[in-house]
Parts: sequence; structure tokens; C-alpha cells
Amino acid sequence: MRLSEPIEKSGYFWLPAKPDNRLPGILRVSETGETNVEVIGIFGDTLAELNDSTPEIGRIVGVIENGDIITLDHCFYRNRNISFGGISKSTIHANFLLRGVQYDEGEPVTFSRFRFSVEGLDEWLSVSGLSVEHNCSERSASIHFNPPKEIAVQLADGIGFSVTFCWTLPGIPIVTEAKITQKAYITLKSESLRPLEDFLALVFKLNNFLCFATDETVSLDSATGFSHEITREVGNGEKREVPIAVYYESTPVSEGRPKLHWHNMLFRYGYIANQLEPILNSWLTNYEISAPAFNLYFASKSGAHKYLEGRFLSLAQGIETLHRRNSHETHMLDEEFDQLVVTIVEGCPSVRREWLLKKLEYANELPLRKRIKQMLEPFESIYGSSKERKQFIGKVIDTRNYLTHYDPKLEQQAANGETLWKLCMKLEALFQLHFLRLIGLDAEFIRKLANENHALRSKVET
Repeated sequence: MRLSEPIEKSGYFWLPAKPDNRLPGILRVSETGETNVEVIGIFGDTLAELNDSTPEIGRIVGVIENGDIITLDHCFYRNRNISFGGISKSTIHANFLLRGVQYDEGEPVTFSRFRFSVEGLDEWLSVSGLSVEHNCSERSASIHFNPPKEIAVQLADGIGFSVTFCWTLPGIPIVTEAKITQKAYITLKSESLRPLEDFLALVFKLNNFLCFATDETVSLDSATGFSHEITREVGNGEKREVPIAVYYESTPVSEGRPKLHWHNMLFRYGYIANQLEPILNSWLTNYEISAPAFNLYFASKSGAHKYLEGRFLSLAQGIETLHRRNSHETHMLDEEFDQLVVTIVEGCPSVRREWLLKKLEYANELPLRKRIKQMLEPFESIYGSSKERKQFIGKVIDTRNYLTHYDPKLEQQAANGETLWKLCMKLEALFQLHFLRLIGLDAEFIRKLANENHALRSKVET
């Protein structure tokens, strides 16, 4: 999560079970959603509680200086200084800040709707309600705004997915400026209440879908939950759900805000608008099947690896895992392999049989060389001639083996420097091509995209 600016608010904080023991302190939320509260005093009034060295503290509630009520959840001590006769002070970290509600101890955090926005969502959608008309002869211009229509599809497990557009209109005009702004939000809706963690797991995968589509690491910039059990009066007997702002350290996140340009994206919403529902459902289904491979890819993209060697290993392992999760091919039939293992082990000295069985445990699986070759087959025309593909595969294998085992005999064959960076780009492109295939786009569309998309083509041709 990336906020526009950090939050720092004074307030009073207490344990839900002990509302009379209210401690003054300062709540701080960083630009990445990291939440800490520094309190003066001690949560606990018995000797046993004071001597308890357990870092977990569970849930804290409070009220901050503008009158907002809050809940800090999954808390633990970072620093705890107990002073007998002096001033005690503690710093507590919270995994989640829920602004607008106070939950009791043990009360589940559940929502029926969850709304969030992601950096670059508006740029990816390229849907605008704004239009400008110029009248050159009269040297005038008119700005018109018609709110874009909601985009709604149905996800699996009874979750509704919609993109809605919020806007602000000009107030009282000033001499030099009248401003209209539009921002897109994604809303997930469930007929029944669901735990916060269920929504966050889905948000994580959808956020990564936008990272894939934009070819950038984009982060959440807001998240709000709603529950039909938490409402307030708005007049005339009408009730509305209370918006509960959620702050947490979400992933992925990059060091700086991404600069998004449509021509650098892998594809925009307009390319898949008519297929959005099956594409999103395919993405979520395949994320479940191949989660380790997906996560290795996005880790390599987000800058999690400070060195190029780590990024390469993440991509190489990810490609291998993606193939393994989507193919059950082996050297031979399982029955044939099992019989072969029995035959081999029978001829082995008994003291070495356990060692031999461990060596043979994965002997029927395809080697990395064959896996990469099969991954390249649907995109042979994109990855050059047979000789070029063979050289690429060989360099990946030699480099992976050297960086895994650091065998001096492989050092000269392994890639480094610019050559290693080029290998990373080609592997990254291979991931993207297979993601396009997994979400259901046909081969012709993928080939056309690979030829027309400058960013993707440059990765393959490096």
C-alpha cells in the first residue's frame, strides 16, 4: 500500500477488555501502510501482566484527535520500557489499522463489500467521462463530464467484481481555475459476510493482475471495507454502511511511484473488455494452481532481489515451477518407473538403499532443459531460429547450475553482466507470454501482441 502522505495523530488507546485503562499516545502510519502506536504507560495492571515477556498483544482500540474511532489488530510490542517510579513508554506494531470502527476482543472482522484502488488503474482502463470542445473563432473552450458506466462481472465463489468511477466537481469557481477529477475504484461484493483475510487474498491476486497487464509494479493506494451489520443513521430513518478504511503493508510495492505510459503496458483494458469476466476468472484459477511460480515472477519484477543473480534464479525457478504445475509429463509411465526403481534397488547393497532411493525420488521428472524447450514451443517464431533458441536454453541451464552450485568448471559458461540481464529479460517475456495463454487469449492474439508491443518485443530481442 502506498499512501499520498503519512498519517500522524495523537489519541487515547486501550485494550477492548479494559476500557478504563486508557493510555495517551501517537498513532503513526507510514506511506507504505506500516502502522505503529507509541503509548505512554502500560497495558496491564497486574504483576503477572507486567512481567509477561510475550510480544503479542492482540487487539487495541482507540480514538484519535479528529474524533475517529479505530481498531489496531494483530498487534505486538516492538519496544516495551517499564519504569517503576518513572515514565513507561512502549512502541506497538499493528498489522492492520481499521479506521471508523471499534471491534471487541475476539470479534471477527468481516465485510460484505470491499472497495480499493490501485496505482495506474485509471491509465490502464483509459475510460474517461471528460470531453473538451474548442471554439477557435471565439477563443473559448467547454469542458463536459458524463460519469462513465460501471463495469461489472461475476467472479467465482459468489463474488461480484465491479469498477466504479468517483468524481469531484468544481465548487465555487475561483478566478483562474475550475477542476473536475475522476478516479476509478474496484469493488468486491459478497452476499454473505466474509473475513477480511478472504478479501485481502483476492485483492492481492487482482493487484498482481494489474501489475502483469501494465508491466509495472503498481500498489494499492486505498482500501475500504463495508459491512451490512455496521451502519449509521443518515436521516429520514435511512441507514448506510459505515466506510471502514483499512491500512496495512500490502505487497507488491516498489521503491518509488511508477510512471505509467500506455505504450509501455503489456495490454490495456480496451484489448480485453469483451472478455474481462473469463480472463479474470482464469487468472484467479491459475494463480491457485501455480501460486509459487506467479509469486516468483512478481518478486523478480518488484525489486525484491537486490542483485541480478537473485532475479535470474527467481525467474528460472519460476519458469520450471510454472511448467511443473501445468504438466504431468514424465520420462516414462509411473508403473514402468516404479518397477525400474525396484529392480535398481534390489541390486544395491542394503546399507546404501536409503541413499539411492532419495537420489531416485525425482529421477522420473523432466529436466529443466526439456521444460524450457517445451515452454518455448508455442512461441518459436517469437524467439528466433532453432539455433538461437538452443543457445538461449543452454545459457539458462549453465547459468542456473553455476549460480546454484558455484562449480568452478561452469563459471566460464555462465552468463554475467549485460548477458545475464538479457537472459532475465527473455525469461520475463516467456513468463508474460504464458500468462497471456493461461488467461485464455488465443495464439493469434498473442503473436500479434508480441509483434506490436514494443516493450515485450524488446525483451525477446535483447
